[in-house]
Amino acid sequence: MKTRTTKVINGTLTSVLQYFVVMLLQFFLIPIIISFGSEEILGIYSYLLQLIGWAALSDMGFGVSASRYLSQSQNIGDNYKKFKEVFNNSRSFYLLSNIIFSGIIFLLSFYVEDLIDLKENLHDTKISMYLFSIWVLIRTPLMLFGEALNATQNLSSNNYILIISSIIRLLSSVLLVYLGYGIIGLVFAYILGEFSASLLQKIKFQKLYHLKFSWGIKNKSLFKEIFYFGLTYM
Repeated sequence: MKTRTTKVINGTLTSVLQYFVVMLLQFFLIPIIISFGSEEILGIYSYLLQLIGWAALSDMGFGVSASRYLSQSQNIGDNYKKFKEVFNNSRSFYLLSNIIFSGIIFLLSFYVEDLIDLKENLHDTKISMYLFSIWVLIRTPLMLFGEALNATQNLSSNNYILIISSIIRLLSSVLLVYLGYGIIGLVFAYILGEFSASLLQKIKFQKLYHLKFSWGIKNKSLFKEIFYFGLTYM
């Protein structure tokens, strides 16, 4: 119990640290990005992130539900059997939802000029949405390892990884905008940050637990339970 309590306390402290690191970096770096790029580029980037956020609703609350069931199924004395079932069911669902997610972003790219009042950067904005669309698909095998770290009470490790990925994202944003890549550079930096976080989460989790995951929904009753809880949450 003492070890678990210590993990929770450390996780909380690193969550606060992560928040302040991100806020501090944004406070100093956003003015630099604007000076090297433009306010329109930063505005387009913010709007794209909002569109991505709305498109992400295609998971229908499954992410929150998966985190809940991963937490409930770990350390129950079954050699992580149920944990792996939850993980496998969830990543298989994400494969489908990410295909939908990617398709929504791709379709929106054809109407971006109707969604955003662009004075320029139309071509780069469309390219940026294509990049988002591609990344949403190829990230699928790396998903859920962050949730798995949190579910197994490795919150500190996950938060440190998120701090590292945030630094990578923000510093690469400045570098790429400085080099003249504009909105494409910002989107690439965003993807690079997500990729670094997801990859490090997978490496850390596998180093701790050495679990092998697969694809497919073998436990359909468990999948329905997770799915309907997600719908209720949504």
